[in-house]
Amino acid sequence: MRLISVSIVLLIALSPGPFLARSQGDVGATAASSSGENSDTALSSTATSLSIVATTCQPASTCNQLEGGIVTGESSKSEASLKPKQELSRRSWAEVGTDQALYDPWARVLAGYVDEEGLVDYTGLGGEGYDDLKTFIRTIGITDSSGFSETEQLAFWINAYNAITVYQVVQRYPIESVREVGILLGLVGGFFKQEYRVANRERTLDNIEHDILRPTYNDPRIHWTLVCAAFGCPRLLRRPYVATDLDPMLTELSFEFMASPRALYIDDDNVILWVSSYFDWYGGDFEAKAGSIIDYILGHAPTDKAAWIREHRDTMRVQFIDYDWTLNDQAKGPRSQRPIGQS
Repeated sequence: MRLISVSIVLLIALSPGPFLARSQGDVGATAASSSGENSDTALSSTATSLSIVATTCQPASTCNQLEGGIVTGESSKSEASLKPKQELSRRSWAEVGTDQALYDPWARVLAGYVDEEGLVDYTGLGGEGYDDLKTFIRTIGITDSSGFSETEQLAFWINAYNAITVYQVVQRYPIESVREVGILLGLVGGFFKQEYRVANRERTLDNIEHDILRPTYNDPRIHWTLVCAAFGCPRLLRRPYVATDLDPMLTELSFEFMASPRALYIDDDNVILWVSSYFDWYGGDFEAKAGSIIDYILGHAPTDKAAWIREHRDTMRVQFIDYDWTLNDQAKGPRSQRPIGQS
């Protein structure tokens, strides 16, 4: 996760073509927003002043709106929100039934110290669970993954990324956010630039994500597997990723994340579609896959929200939800009670 704090308003057009044009040059530059009926879409990276009102979604849908205009929580498993419905991500390590001794220590960590919402018991993990965590960190440091299949390598790098993230937090706990780590010259991102040995080389989390995973696999579904130790991140699973069910797992997690109000919610009165900051940071990845970010969202959104987007595509504004960098600590949960759009 590259951490650059920006507040940028961009001029874009939803159709035709991609709806997000990446800003060039100085990340602090601000472009003027458009105005006028049916004009270009204005995108803002900040949603803290958001006023959410009732939408066209049905009560049983995934809108997750509470009285007073505050959106909280994770989506219920409505018919629209989990496609496909294999529930692979909820299977235990024993149910996976794979002979993967490499991941056994990591599996014990995840099963013992991660809850169903993907939040981590960092206090407990720093005690009895620490030996397993250290063992896995040492193991990935000396593992030669070059002989693995392509899918096995993908699973290895995802597990390595998530384990190093958890390990770093445990080493520094208690902290409020990973953004506290390594602040230099006013920039945030040191947490993702700490070096750890993985596959016999010193690597950072940024190396794994941006130099290995994204360019090698060109699959935006990977974004829903990498957990940066924040409430804004996707859910940390309670078991390791493995090659045997990785592809359908990636698809399942794509639908799961897009069903969450942390990824997508609607302000119907103001005709605004609020989307995750992932679509700001990694817009090119989603455009390359689907042609535009809106088309990617339409391919993975719950049916009620997808219907609203299609109906309002030419008139809606699209804005980015403010990312919640609060540490994904069980002590700060549950996730379902945290407000969306406020950090």
